[in-house]
Amino acid sequence: MANSFFPACKVLGKYPEISRKIEDYLKLRFDDLKIENCCKASSTSISNGDTVIYVCTACNMYLGDNTPPESFKSIWELIDNDDSFVLPNHQGKVMTIQDCWKVPNERKLHDATRNLLNKMKIGVVELEKNKEAADFCGKYLYDPSMKQFAKISQRVAKYQNEFFKPHSDEAYIKIMKNHSSQITTDEVVCYCGACRDGLIDGGKVVFHLAELVFG
Repeated sequence: MANSFFPACKVLGKYPEISRKIEDYLKLRFDDLKIENCCKASSTSISNGDTVIYVCTACNMYLGDNTPPESFKSIWELIDNDDSFVLPNHQGKVMTIQDCWKVPNERKLHDATRNLLNKMKIGVVELEKNKEAADFCGKYLYDPSMKQFAKISQRVAKYQNEFFKPHSDEAYIKIMKNHSSQITTDEVVCYCGACRDGLIDGGKVVFHLAELVFG
C-alpha cells in the first residue's frame, strides 16, 4: 500500500510556508509518504488500498476517474478526524463558505470543511447553491484552454460545451462581481485556489481554508 500526497500547485505557489507545514504534518502521519508532482501530468499508478491525499479540488477531479473512491482523502478530512491536531481559535468570525464546482460528490470534503470551521469558532453562512449544487470555480469555468483536460476528466468532458467559453476581462469581472453580490458576510472562505482568485476578482475578502488552519 502506498501513501501519495498531491500538494496543490496553486497553494504551493501562493502559500509556500503553509505548504511546508502541511507536508510536515503529513510526514508525521505517514512514514512512507510520497510527494507527487502536478496531478495533470501524474503517471502514478493508484490501486485499491493506496491512500491519495489532496489539497486541491482539481487534483480530486483529474485523478478521480481512475482512482478508487475509497482511496481519496482530503487534507481537511484527515485533520478533522485527528483529535491531536490543535486548531486555532478565530473567536466568532462569521464567513460565507464557497464550495467548488469541481467536486460535487465529495460529501466527506464538504462535511470536513464545515466541521473544521466550527471547531475554529467560525460561524458558517451557506450559499443557496452549495455543496453538490455549487456552480462556481472562478476563472476556471471561463477559460477555453481548460477544454484540453476533457481527455482526463469526465466532468470537464461532460460540461465542455456549457462552460469554458471565451470571455473578455470585462465580462469575466462582471460575472465575478454578480456572484459575489449574493455573499452577505464581510469575509469568505473556500478550499479551492481558482475559487479564491475569482472571489477576489469579485471584490471579496477571501481566505483559503489552509490560511485559517495553518496560517
